[in-house]
Amino acid sequence: MNPGLVRRIIGAVEEVRLERLAVEVPDLVGWIDRFESVLGPGFRRQSVRQATGTVDVAIHPAGVELLAKTDGQPRLRSFHLRSSDLEQTLARARAAGWRELDSFHVDGRRHVVFDVSGLRVVVLDAT
Repeated sequence: MNPGLVRRIIGAVEEVRLERLAVEVPDLVGWIDRFESVLGPGFRRQSVRQATGTVDVAIHPAGVELLAKTDGQPRLRSFHLRSSDLEQTLARARAAGWRELDSFHVDGRRHVVFDVSGLRVVVLDAT
């Protein structure tokens, strides 16, 4: 990964924690089985409505999110950052030039999706 991109991400989102990594997989059920064989059971499945359509997801408490994809190889889709001051973090991200793509709620928590030089970063409220 480009070191300048890493500095741009870190500089914009101080005081955040990594919440989870999201991976697109062609076979959601099969990949849930693969991950649970290592992490143990615990994936919770749901459908999430986004601007681009509805996505079937499975989230594990260990910080892994699997997203259903119709074909191809698994790939990193995004990483999610949890912020203790969401509005301040969003303001810093926008000031740093992050391009806002979408906003949605999961389990009552607001998620804001950004494009950062082709990498998807999701910032969510810590509460």
